[in-house]
Amino acid sequence: MAVLRSKSLSGKVIGLMITASHNPEEDNGVKLVDPLGEMLEASWEETATDLVNSTDLRSATEKIVSQKNIDWNTLATVFIGRDTRWVFPCMGDLTKIGDLLVYCTRECVFLVTR
Repeated sequence: MAVLRSKSLSGKVIGLMITASHNPEEDNGVKLVDPLGEMLEASWEETATDLVNSTDLRSATEKIVSQKNIDWNTLATVFIGRDTRWVFPCMGDLTKIGDLLVYCTRECVFLVTR
């Protein structure tokens, strides 16, 4: 979803924040941060829900590309971050990209807006 959103905005930076919860593991989630630091634009919420609930990821992605007139050849830019709370083990190396490791939503928003 973050890649599609970035491509739809001509490659502008989108933040993808993996959040942890103090509640059960299934309450963990993902936030998308738009280029001005806001959460994902409301018009994309339904698109995100459709993609997450799809049983055919390829068809769902192709549908989004078509509906949103996305040029698949546009380069996407996505900063990935994770919550500082260690809630479940698979978060370990999930967000290690080169030498960049973003730890909180504020850092992710800061990087996206720069």
